Amino acid sequence: MGKDPRWWNKTPIHPTIANYYGYFRQHILREIDYGKQLNAKYIVIHCGSKGGRKNQNREIPTNKFIERLSQLCDESPIEILIENSASRKCFGSTIDELLQYIENIPNISICYDTMHHYRAGNDIDKIPTILSHDRIKCIHVNDIPLKVTYGSGEDEHESLTNGIIATYDKGFKFEQLKSIKKIKILGTPEKNFGVMN
Repeated sequence: MGKDPRWWNKTPIHPTIANYYGYFRQHILREIDYGKQLNAKYIVIHCGSKGGRKNQNREIPTNKFIERLSQLCDESPIEILIENSASRKCFGSTIDELLQYIENIPNISICYDTMHHYRAGNDIDKIPTILSHDRIKCIHVNDIPLKVTYGSGEDEHESLTNGIIATYDKGFKFEQLKSIKKIKILGTPEKNFGVMN
């Protein structure tokens, strides 16, 4: 099943660090090879689910996640960027978790997503401080749909003019990102800009 590329297009499970073994490991290594052929500087990979949603005994321990992350970095000639998660049910939903994971691993940094930050229940006003951290190399710039509940864990992006941050009247505004000298990738919905994240 895992060798059939048509199977990959039908599965709801995507390769992440949490499931970096077997077929998914091979898929990620193939993507890394594509990146190598393109002379890519970084490859962004999601952390993935902690597991245990149906059976708590199947939850992935943090040390196992870090072990898989370390193996991935050892096998990749391109620097890995792990991305913060939109759900607390996944690894890496806070900057502190991400920093813990990469503390003792070379050839790895962070890609930070502004929408995932809010969806995982983090404070909007802490975004500029977090993005200034030297282990963050890339920023995914997205707003949050107005219909989304804080900390809901949903992963749906909004254009920069229509979302919660655009209408936020207190602290953080997207204009503050101009002074942060990092790679920025705009990942807003197709219906607004014709760009998919």
